[in-house]
Amino acid sequence: MTDAPVLPAPEPIAAAAGLPACGAPDRPDHDRHVLLDGAFNVRDLGGLVADDGRQVRPGALYRADGMQRVGPADVAALRALGLRTVLDLRTDDELATYGAFPGDRGVVHHHLPVLKQTWDVRGLDPKTDGGEAVDFLVARYVEMLDEGAEALASALRVIADPANRAVLFHCAAGKDRTGVLAVIVLSLLGLSDEDVADDYHLTQHGTARWLAWAVEADPALLEAMTDQPVEYLASPREAPLRLLEVLRHDHGSVEGYAAHIGVGDEAVAHLRATLLV
Repeated sequence: MTDAPVLPAPEPIAAAAGLPACGAPDRPDHDRHVLLDGAFNVRDLGGLVADDGRQVRPGALYRADGMQRVGPADVAALRALGLRTVLDLRTDDELATYGAFPGDRGVVHHHLPVLKQTWDVRGLDPKTDGGEAVDFLVARYVEMLDEGAEALASALRVIADPANRAVLFHCAAGKDRTGVLAVIVLSLLGLSDEDVADDYHLTQHGTARWLAWAVEADPALLEAMTDQPVEYLASPREAPLRLLEVLRHDHGSVEGYAAHIGVGDEAVAHLRATLLV
């Protein structure tokens, strides 16, 4: 019989990745978070302010991490928030291996895989392999714009339809695939790049909570999460800012990218008309 692996405690991991110690929910920047038992990165995008002074409609659009872990109490809490639609951005393998959101028949589940397979960063050293972690993230996000174009376009169309709301979109950690979709949606709604980056950066709090949970509830997950450079667990503001620079360079604007993937001006106008108040 072999000894169980000795896993690092979450606090040093969080500190090394630049994450907060525990993602304390009583901080003012957590007022949009939905605190659940089985998911740790759920927050309402409502209340964020666009450049024209309007706000994203509260209670209409949520971003999240892996929803397959939520139990009946969490499902009930989400249903009480008006949840109607879940957009699952994970791969086919992730869905088959870990399962889907265990909601009732009142919640419609759309599987929209943005990637064919997840990235394998085990063994990478951001100091010697491809530069800093933010360079790696930006390069993967740019690739995602092409590889996930069909899924991202479908997600935008679902989000734009008020009949589907409230809509929640998620991947595994709620950072990368979820982050790219959030960057696109919030930019199309007219938020400044700085505010878009601030929302992305908030993911660090959820990641810290996830690490702390995994110590007790899922050591195998913790081992998998820590079998990579800790820098890749962070949510640096520079990543979405640089992604938007590349997107505009390649397509002229975020609206230009949306048109490129089949979401035209009329759909974008409808998105704004129904999600901004």
